[in-house]
Amino acid sequence: MAVLLGTDALTPPPSDLDIFGAQLEYLLRLATHPRLDIRLTPIVHAPDRPFTLTRTHNTTLAVIHTRRSTLWFHRREELDNLSRDIDRARASALSPDDTITHITDTLQRLRAENDHNTAYDLVRAG
Repeated sequence: MAVLLGTDALTPPPSDLDIFGAQLEYLLRLATHPRLDIRLTPIVHAPDRPFTLTRTHNTTLAVIHTRRSTLWFHRREELDNLSRDIDRARASALSPDDTITHITDTLQRLRAENDHNTAYDLVRAG
């Protein structure tokens, strides 16, 4: 399975850094799974909406989930547009190894920042 993930997904939220750290750890475990190909892509090359593209031996189907509905695409011209989006995102994406390195670096920076903030809070409280 191939996953293209926009780099903005690795931007920490203003709160819940512990939860975000756990999510990065989980993403890192997934990225090292032999049956998954996870690649970070710059957000400018990511498709407008998340979608799933499924190919079988006799059909191709794209599914886009929105807040209000699920859209199914199967016409050739619709699929061609989505395929171009995927090709553009994949061309600018990091390799799987570079993606793992980027996730690891992000996780280490988050932990270091969290440790620094914890030490600062202890000094202030002390």
